[in-house]
Amino acid sequence: MQKLMPRPNATFENVATVTTRDQNGSIVIEIEPAVNRSGNAGGGGIAFERTDDHVLIGEVIDEKPDGRKHELARAVNEFGSRKVKSVAVPPAGLEHLGIDRAAATDGVDVDLWVCNDPDIERSLVAVTPVIRQTMQFSVGENE
Repeated sequence: MQKLMPRPNATFENVATVTTRDQNGSIVIEIEPAVNRSGNAGGGGIAFERTDDHVLIGEVIDEKPDGRKHELARAVNEFGSRKVKSVAVPPAGLEHLGIDRAAATDGVDVDLWVCNDPDIERSLVAVTPVIRQTMQFSVGENE
């Protein structure tokens, strides 16, 4: 799986605040608002990457990744009675976001972001703790 290419100061817009939930031992978040806005609602997975403090950037990818082989990549699935597109947040991703697994099991709000930079070709989404502001940061520089 390729790493995201560095992008100087990409701009992201907040599209939703969602709550974590426990789904058979995995911490899951609804990702549908972000993938729909990203223009890649049919993507099979998200390849996350750590960037900046408490920010996970994810590229919506066509294939469903194997989370056992890729620490920060997860498949997009439909969970719950509403069958909304959701993704499990990898344990390393929760740690990077500063979210305790026990708290995430009980439900923690996180913000979903979509890259709105016209110079970015790929479908990028981001997950952060709730911060309520516009974000600008570099993608792919902090590992």
